[in-house]
Amino acid sequence: MGISVKTNLSALDAIAAAAADMSGVLDAGAQIVAEAARGACPVDTGRLRASIEVSADGNSASVTAGAPYAAYVEFGTWKMAAQPFLTPALLNNSGAAAQAIISGILGGI
Repeated sequence: MGISVKTNLSALDAIAAAAADMSGVLDAGAQIVAEAARGACPVDTGRLRASIEVSADGNSASVTAGAPYAAYVEFGTWKMAAQPFLTPALLNNSGAAAQAIISGILGGI
């Protein structure tokens, strides 16, 4: 009397394929943070809000405020109080962004 064990690892192939390029699912999470930042940033001319962009490549994504004065608004100066918009957008929406990433991963499997 013999015993044998057979495994099927085809699901791992799907997971590996999904993990090879995560830019799509990371973009979804970063878009949530970017929208929150756009909603929270102070608006005078609209240039700062319009400069908030998402970029995703491979296994990383970033939300950037590209206006030359964005850091001065976010962190303040010795003459101007900080008006944070990007950091709070990340902190307040990290759960929703993570959920969007997880949903994207699970949807790709």
